Amino acid sequence: MSAAERAIELGPGDPENWFALANALHNADRTQAAIEAFEKAVSWSPFRPPQYTALAARLRYSVQDYENALRFARECMDRTPAMGVCKAVWLSSLIRTGHAVEAEAAWLALVAATPSLQAYRMTPKNTPMALSVDEDLNRLRDTRAMAQ
Repeated sequence: MSAAERAIELGPGDPENWFALANALHNADRTQAAIEAFEKAVSWSPFRPPQYTALAARLRYSVQDYENALRFARECMDRTPAMGVCKAVWLSSLIRTGHAVEAEAAWLALVAATPSLQAYRMTPKNTPMALSVDEDLNRLRDTRAMAQ
């Protein structure tokens, strides 16, 4: 994290520095500080690269704002179809918002498109977010295994 903090000191108006800091803070399980840094990145950036939507989905999920996590994860899936984290957050958010049937229906197609999703594990490990997402993905894996 110190490299990201140093980058902020050297270039406080660079949204990529704020994005890097937000990502580092999120990985350190400092969600509120990560959200604040992310909001600064967004405020400085007229163009938002695809990785912004992935981090936005993770941050919204981390504070149990599953509706917005769904929205950002869906945008991330549309912009970067091969990114497993977006699919994992989207599926878990569907379950957390009471749409488990939709998640189960989408599971096979998403795994076919991104085979690594079958064994995907959320990072950073052992955070509340990772444990929740992994629990939901395991549920989808188990449901599909029992159906076969």
